[in-house]
Amino acid sequence: MHKKHLKIYLMNKETYLIIAFDSTSHALDLEEKAAHKMQGRIIPLPREIDAGCGLCFASLDLDKDKWEKFLKDEKVQYTLIKEVTF
Repeated sequence: MHKKHLKIYLMNKETYLIIAFDSTSHALDLEEKAAHKMQGRIIPLPREIDAGCGLCFASLDLDKDKWEKFLKDEKVQYTLIKEVTF
């Protein structure tokens, strides 16, 4: 990759709120409950996070308090919530 293209690629990083889980079923539970209510999707767990089942929910909505309330209200089990830039 040329330096010019590498520079553009590196500048396009975004920050996500990552929600990690102990099991795949918990990740799928959030995906189902968040549909049409919260922004985000299931992705492979980024290597920056050393926890969980290998899947996580990533959202560009960085309001951690809102997410924690949603997870509690919907009774979704999770391991951690963390902002990650990649």
